[in-house]
Amino acid sequence: MLIQKACSAFKMVALTLPLLAASLVAAGPAHSLEGETFAITEVNFDTGTIEITNRGELPVDPNGLVVCSFPNYAPVSGAPTLGSGESARIDLGAIGIPANPDDGELGLYLTSSFDDSSAIVAYVEWGSTGHMRSPVAQAATVGGDSVWTGGFVDPAGQPALTATTDFPNDPALWQAGSGEALPVTGLPGAAVLLAAFALLLAGITLVVMSRRRNTA
Repeated sequence: MLIQKACSAFKMVALTLPLLAASLVAAGPAHSLEGETFAITEVNFDTGTIEITNRGELPVDPNGLVVCSFPNYAPVSGAPTLGSGESARIDLGAIGIPANPDDGELGLYLTSSFDDSSAIVAYVEWGSTGHMRSPVAQAATVGGDSVWTGGFVDPAGQPALTATTDFPNDPALWQAGSGEALPVTGLPGAAVLLAAFALLLAGITLVVMSRRRNTA
C-alpha cells in the first residue's frame, strides 16, 4: 500500500513539474537590457570586486550589463540570474578594470553608450567628484530618481565602500568599510523545480527500499 501511494505521488509530480517548468521558461526572467533594477552596492578594494544587487521584484539576468571606469569598460558575464534582493560579486581584475582605493568611479550601464544618460543605471564615485561619467550619472534617472545626486564618497582609507540602501544614489548612502554581503542564489525557477523533483524522487526511492527490506 505504501509503495502504491509513493508511486501515485511520483506520477503526479512527474506530470505537474514539467508543466510548471515550461510555464516559467516561457515567461522567463527579464533580460538585463530590459530592466533598470540593478545597483552597485559594494566596492571592495581588497578583493578587487564589486557587488551588484537586483532591487527589483522579478528575477533578472545581469549578464550583458557593462561596468565602466573611464577609460576601462567590460561586460558582465558568467553571473547567476538574481532574484529580488539577491546580489553577485564581479571580479574587476578579471575583466580588466582597476579599482583605485583613493580615487575613482564605477558606472553600471545597460549598453556601451557611455555618454547616454538613458543607458546608465548605477554609479558611485569616491575620493573626488567630476569623474568622466559623473555628469552622465547626474543627468540620468531611474524610476524618477537621480542615478547620482553629485558629490563623492570619502573612502577614509578603508578597504571597501558599502551601500546602506539598495539604491545608493547619494554619497550619504554609502559608508567606508566592508558590510555583510547579500545572499546569492540566482537559481532560475525551472532549476528550483528540477531540484525539488530530484529530492522528491530520492525520498520515494528510500521509502521503496525500506519497504522492500521490511518485507524481505
